[in-house]
Amino acid sequence: MRPVHIASIFFISITFYVEICAEKKLRLIGAQPAQPGQFPWIVSLQRTRTVRGNETLMHFCAGSIVDSSHVVTAGHCVWNNTNVVITVIAGALNISANEDKQQRVYVRTIHVHPKYKSRNTAGPNDIAILTLATPLKFNERVASIALPDPVKPASGECKYAGWGNRFLISGIYYNPSPILGTVSSTVISRFSCTMRYLFVFRRQLDTALCTSAGPLRGSCQGDSGGPVTCYNSDNTPYLAGVVSWGYFICGDGFHPDVATDVAIFSDFIKKYMND
Repeated sequence: MRPVHIASIFFISITFYVEICAEKKLRLIGAQPAQPGQFPWIVSLQRTRTVRGNETLMHFCAGSIVDSSHVVTAGHCVWNNTNVVITVIAGALNISANEDKQQRVYVRTIHVHPKYKSRNTAGPNDIAILTLATPLKFNERVASIALPDPVKPASGECKYAGWGNRFLISGIYYNPSPILGTVSSTVISRFSCTMRYLFVFRRQLDTALCTSAGPLRGSCQGDSGGPVTCYNSDNTPYLAGVVSWGYFICGDGFHPDVATDVAIFSDFIKKYMND
């Protein structure tokens, strides 16, 4: 789940955003439905919850397939899940349905970056790699995404995808969307990102990839761990970022979404991919 950062705001602002959210039933804020096979590398991470006495799987974070046996996600999603059975659902558009193209496998091993110290809150080095118990079978709906060039910074317009919270204020009410959504967002500099958060809270952004999508657009709780997909000049996709954190009013239009910059962690990821 996306970390929540509490800041004081005026009641009228809360009322305004809640009314907009209730009216438009937003998912990943401002999202459009993803097309079949548009993001074959995204997976839903789910764990068992008891609801009204019945055990059911519930989405809590997303991840990205980097090869048939490994998924990259956010450290804060899995740092305390070493004794929890995590189910990975690949090839899904609607995670509330048993679609024919879906594949379900378990996580065998969790590797959280050793320098991630913030636990379930925002912080640097927010990345982990999951080793799957059973390899995925690649097809038009399930595929891996390339890692970025470690010396070429991400830039331009990229895309978020996820099943995040439909409620605009993160942490108050968690209601993930069953339908995969996507929204475009533009990479901004770390300096600009720091300045926009200066009077709210200060976080180390040395390992961050910041993007801005404009008003009522962006990631929210439940999108954590999912891909920020950018594109090379030949339009081939690569995993530029892993959704990490953001302002507690999702898609407020001023505060950027913050992802982990995957290029910085290429060696970490490849270490476990090659084990």
